[in-house]
Amino acid sequence: MSSNKTVKISLIPAPGVLTAEGIGAANLGLANALGEIVANCCDWHLLSEEEAELLHEAANTVPLAEKRLKALNKEYGALEKVTSSQEKTVKVLLEDKDGDPKIIIIDNGVGMEIDDLEIALQLRRASDEKRTPLRFRKGMFGMGLKAGWLTLGHDIEIHTKSIKSSKTIFFTLESKSFAKKDTWDDVDVIISSDSSPYLDDQEHGTVIVISNLMKKNHDWNAGREGLELAFSAELETGLKMDYDGTECKYEEPELDSRIPKLKLDDLDLFVAEDLGAGERGELVQIRGWVGLVKKAEKANAGRFGVHTTRRGQLIEAWHHDGSSKNGLWPYPNPHADHRRIFGWIHLDMVPPNFHKKGWNTDSPAWADVIEILENFLSPITEYAGITLKDKKKQAEYQKTWSKFISGGTWEPPTPAKKKRGKKKKGGGEEENGGDEEEEEVGPFSIRGANHKYLEPMSHHEEVSVGDPPWSYTCDNNEIILHVYLEHPIFKACADVSFLTKLAKIDAFCSIMLEHGFSNAEVDEKREKLYWTLMEG
Repeated sequence: MSSNKTVKISLIPAPGVLTAEGIGAANLGLANALGEIVANCCDWHLLSEEEAELLHEAANTVPLAEKRLKALNKEYGALEKVTSSQEKTVKVLLEDKDGDPKIIIIDNGVGMEIDDLEIALQLRRASDEKRTPLRFRKGMFGMGLKAGWLTLGHDIEIHTKSIKSSKTIFFTLESKSFAKKDTWDDVDVIISSDSSPYLDDQEHGTVIVISNLMKKNHDWNAGREGLELAFSAELETGLKMDYDGTECKYEEPELDSRIPKLKLDDLDLFVAEDLGAGERGELVQIRGWVGLVKKAEKANAGRFGVHTTRRGQLIEAWHHDGSSKNGLWPYPNPHADHRRIFGWIHLDMVPPNFHKKGWNTDSPAWADVIEILENFLSPITEYAGITLKDKKKQAEYQKTWSKFISGGTWEPPTPAKKKRGKKKKGGGEEENGGDEEEEEVGPFSIRGANHKYLEPMSHHEEVSVGDPPWSYTCDNNEIILHVYLEHPIFKACADVSFLTKLAKIDAFCSIMLEHGFSNAEVDEKREKLYWTLMEG
């Protein structure tokens, strides 16, 4: 006869989780790691007078807003205490004294008291239930500060002064030393009447100092550019961010002024928020806009598409994935015609992935967004394929587009059929009155129009197994292959000429799909090209 016995075990994680080899193994990169910390700064900046007024108005009709207003009044004494006309500022400093470089992030937010600091440092502890939010927070998982710090360096200092106290809190932690401890609750914090050398004369705010850096030769300019893009919405609405003495500014590509934007805000597109575990919440509006740039960037084929955000935080830049990758765009794979597409789409109802550097494409809310947007993104995808050199066709599409965004249906102009001369069998003059000799149709031809491959462009940047080994650009029937020689496929196959032929076939078949050919027609053409290019 068997007997059962219940025993207790501890699930407290090892202190080593707070190390570069623990949480830091996520390796977010410079811009993303800084972005996680700056996002916290933005979450806890004081409310502007406009934000406070909107909260007051919403509290009259929205129960959640009423609850938040009462909580803020209770915590701070009055909403006016956390309302200010002062500029919201973040400073990112790169300090290097005596060969010991440090990254310093300073904000003028509400600061922290000891309980707030403890919540911020604990794993998965931060939540709106523990600390009343000033606004919709970018933070979701309670991991951002830790992941950002341990991506950048081993050691952290925090200097913070709360708007509710005149005391300054000093905290330091060396992750390597902490990893050797047997307990999590043996951590010293200093509460002092002394001022912080970093806060200067600020009445409140927080300073994060990261030292003993993992990497000392970062591309610091790339870090600034990443922050400018990630916080472009905040920069446009009053955030002042200084990056090592340079004011951060975000500049969008120049749009084609002849083509009005598709404004999603005007379309009343709503999707139920994904709350996780199969639960759905309130309907949330899809917002943003999509347009076409005046001139596409040929140098970087990946810099097109839309920037997608959640609650003001950039989740994915240059999103241009099609249906083959469960993307928003109504095409299997992107190609050169789509390089003119640009815009911003705000999806507050869709959860991001864990690192907030991409979307949870398994979410039912994501599937709903794809279905709803298809009828609106398909037209601009088609419009993007009209070359600027074709003035007549551009004019026709411009009229159709203007009608569409004004509330009409999308009815693309019917393409005019070209009359081609027909040569007599015996030579001599052409039939049908033609006086030009018909161009011989080559293997890369779409509806009689020959496409020409120009010299391929080789790229040597690192790519992963999941990335495509090649891409292409196509303009005025001229195709340029972009081959990524560091891709595992090229490393495994020494015959680059064979792979280049394969890439040509693959690229041309993708172009055929975008021109409306069926899968069966494309498969038939693919087989013919194999026989032609591979000599049987």
